[in-house]
Amino acid sequence: MALPRTIYNPVIGDKVTFLETAAETCGARVTVEVELAPGGKNGLHYHTTYREHFEVVEGTLGLQVGKEIFHLDRGGRADVALYERHLFFNPSNEHPVTFP
Repeated sequence: MALPRTIYNPVIGDKVTFLETAAETCGARVTVEVELAPGGKNGLHYHTTYREHFEVVEGTLGLQVGKEIFHLDRGGRADVALYERHLFFNPSNEHPVTFP
């Protein structure tokens, strides 16, 4: 049975759609599109096995990397390295933000 392509996490307010899975890319990558609800965010964390790339499709994405906070508008990009503490958030109280 195939896994659902879209999952929703009401705790952080995101809807994640899998565009490519590790199984589909022979382990090369996982590509998702995230729609983050107004005011949604995740907690400060880091990854030990993969880097993250953010590119805003619609809205404004807040991104904290280490102690620095960035706001990326449509077309804005950022990369987060292995072991780099980070979190993302939607600073808007009215509009979702979409990013892969």
